[in-house]
Amino acid sequence: MWNVLLLSSGETVERISCRQQDFAVRKVFTTEVGGVERTVWTATVPEELGGDYRAAVRRGGEPTVDTVRIDPGSRGGQC
Repeated sequence: MWNVLLLSSGETVERISCRQQDFAVRKVFTTEVGGVERTVWTATVPEELGGDYRAAVRRGGEPTVDTVRIDPGSRGGQC
């Protein structure tokens, strides 16, 4: 398993997913930098699943999906 950190700017990260499997995301801390709210999130993902994860986020209160590249080991299956 890998513990990864994600950084958002004024967004809420709700979950990340790969191959139809969701992974919980936890808020670590929030701070303001240059007038913008920055939040650090953490998630634990299997080390054998690298690639482009789908991130469910809220931006301006609206749900959207972003792509997050997580490939710490560059091995195994791909998202």
